[in-house]
Amino acid sequence: MTNAPFLTMIVGSDADARRRLAAPLAHDPSLRVLEVDDVDALVALAAANAPHVVLGDASLVADREVVRAVRRVAAHVGIVVQTHDAMLEDAVLALRARVDEFFPTSLEPTRLAEVVLGLAEHAQRRRDLAAPSALETPREVSAPAAGADADA
Repeated sequence: MTNAPFLTMIVGSDADARRRLAAPLAHDPSLRVLEVDDVDALVALAAANAPHVVLGDASLVADREVVRAVRRVAAHVGIVVQTHDAMLEDAVLALRARVDEFFPTSLEPTRLAEVVLGLAEHAQRRRDLAAPSALETPREVSAPAAGADADA
């Protein structure tokens, strides 16, 4: 893909947790990481930066409206939740919020990086398909011929 690096926003109130989530992504030159320390600020930052992927802990899905709001401002974003504990409640919240991927913390770091990169590439493809094609010419609206009203 020519649009790399892909922007990944990592959200969570705990700086150590954000660093743990960011670590597997740091060595991939096709990913650019932006840490967000406040779930409430995420929507505005997503609108301003158009991320390809949002990666967060369970706080991201504690309120389903956050995920919906992010998708409204960044329609093609992939959303990944990685929890500290593999709790059933977190999995249910993630399903209800319609995130793209849900993982327990025990996930291999290389697997997390693969998933994020895959979602970023998918998001870019969806953006490219949604963008107006340079090959299409805009349709012209023709004006009524002069004198057309006089005949009617």
